[in-house]
Amino acid sequence: MKGNKLALMAEKSEYRMVFLLSSPVILSLLVQGLYNLVDSIFLSRLGEDVLSAVSLAFVFQSLCTSFFSGIATGINALVSRAIGADNKDRAQNYVASGVVIQILLCIVVMFIGFFGTRFYFFSSTSNVNVITNGVEYL
Repeated sequence: MKGNKLALMAEKSEYRMVFLLSSPVILSLLVQGLYNLVDSIFLSRLGEDVLSAVSLAFVFQSLCTSFFSGIATGINALVSRAIGADNKDRAQNYVASGVVIQILLCIVVMFIGFFGTRFYFFSSTSNVNVITNGVEYL
């Protein structure tokens, strides 16, 4: 039997609700941090220049993650408001618009990655070994 989800949420304490709602984000950030830590450990064995190249790429990766997470949070807030106002059509429009916006931004980031990587590495360091390791496959 399905109950009213809002009524079920109201029965739980605020601290428990914050924990339940924030735990997926915490887990995601933990996995991302561990991925970068393990990546750094293994790449440091290949040399300082390789690790420096990956560290430069990490900056762009973090910016992209932050930007896309911010957009997703905003769309989530709009969808939540529409559902709270019992306007499912508007919520569906927000979801569809959000998917289109994210796809278009992925294409923009992809082009920046393809055509801006060399400029980014050359403007970030003068160490030729870091630059060649960073753009070796382009």
